[in-house]
Amino acid sequence: MSQVRLTASQRAAGSVSKQLFLGPLTYRARAWECAARAQVLSDPEQRLEFLRLAGMWLSLTEPIEDDPAGAYEVPPKTAA
Repeated sequence: MSQVRLTASQRAAGSVSKQLFLGPLTYRARAWECAARAQVLSDPEQRLEFLRLAGMWLSLTEPIEDDPAGAYEVPPKTAA
């Protein structure tokens, strides 16, 4: 059996997939954890990936603009 390598984002999100709703305080805790991990990494690409994850976790703590329901979710990606 071959070993499967996971990306930083897959490792950070792995335990989250089993939970339906975490809530803003848990999202902030996950963001803090990602930022702390980024500080100890020497590889700039991995560090950037964890900082991006931290930003995504923090974005989940704020309601989406123009959403009357005020749902907590990731906004859709826009073309660069």
